[in-house]
Amino acid sequence: MPNTEEKTNIGAIAAVNGPVIDVRFAPDALPKLREALTVAVGKETRVMEVAQHIGGAVVRCIMLGASE
Repeated sequence: MPNTEEKTNIGAIAAVNGPVIDVRFAPDALPKLREALTVAVGKETRVMEVAQHIGGAVVRCIMLGASE
């Protein structure tokens, strides 16, 4: 039987530079490269992809839609 349990980690946005978003997590909760992250903006949910682990428990993501 496949594991359908989804692990949820909550991070905090550390920086926004256009479509590049840095997100800080607990050191033991870093998402994997190419993992999709979601962020709620008002009533919308936006998706970004983890592109790099940049150290200090921070990942650099690329927004897959509007980032304003």
